Amino acid sequence: MNLSAFLTSLAQWPYDPTVIIGLVISAALYWRGASYMRSHGLGRHLRSWRTALFALGLVVILFTLNSPIDDWADQYLWVHMLQHELLALVAAPLLLLGEPLMIMWRGIPLKGRRVAAGWLVRQGWPVRLFETLVNFFRRPAASWLTFVMLFSVWHLPALYDIATENEVIHAFEHICFIFGGLVFWSQFIPSLPFKPRIGPLAQAAYFFLAAMWGNVLGWAFMFSTTPSYPYYANLPRTSDMISAIIDQHIAGAVMDVADTAIFISCIMTAIGLWLLEVERKSEREADQLALALASERTTQASPTA
Repeated sequence: MNLSAFLTSLAQWPYDPTVIIGLVISAALYWRGASYMRSHGLGRHLRSWRTALFALGLVVILFTLNSPIDDWADQYLWVHMLQHELLALVAAPLLLLGEPLMIMWRGIPLKGRRVAAGWLVRQGWPVRLFETLVNFFRRPAASWLTFVMLFSVWHLPALYDIATENEVIHAFEHICFIFGGLVFWSQFIPSLPFKPRIGPLAQAAYFFLAAMWGNVLGWAFMFSTTPSYPYYANLPRTSDMISAIIDQHIAGAVMDVADTAIFISCIMTAIGLWLLEVERKSEREADQLALALASERTTQASPTA
């Protein structure tokens, strides 16, 4: 591809200023917070691989919402579904792995942090509200249901079509998918100051149920006999475009394959962590038993008074 063709292709990319501004602010706060931590002797808590994963999460969001994918999503349901999967199941865990919360908080200028903290302490109710919301969404059942409900509700035909035709609602839909993904993955990925509240075996069950739900929802798309979304059903289609019902079947396959592959991988990881935990516990018990036997032999071998 020559330079002229490359520049032309870039000019045809959609550029949503709200997405770009949000990503730039997020990246700037993270970078500034990391710089602040290094300059104040807190750099030992930073990991370059976490920074790289956080940056990759932002890139995934940019690529998902500000590339030809976003234009193709207006033409094909399956591309729109791919967007949702990338936001909730790829971008969200990458952002959590970057442990951004404390770093981005430190990225706010010190004066701004002091003013905000002072106002929160004086008012009282925002802190109590925040703690209530955090305690609610940090419950494993609430985390799972939040993710499932948001994903399911936004795929109802009425809401789906409204979001497709209204840019503000569409943006809010994407925010919901990212938020639901962050809440969901927080029960598996430690991200300071939060840690998962369930162990490896419970995590395996957590992902198994999510995979089953994804399969059912995906099958509903794959085995449908009529188009579910008026927006795509009424869309003018050229001879080289697939039909609305085939598009819907592919969308279901995208959801089913993505959910199954990702969640089964997580189930295997969780079971592996559980087995490692069991092995370490067995080793500790064996060491304790060996010490006890050695101590008993020493006592028996020592001369009596």
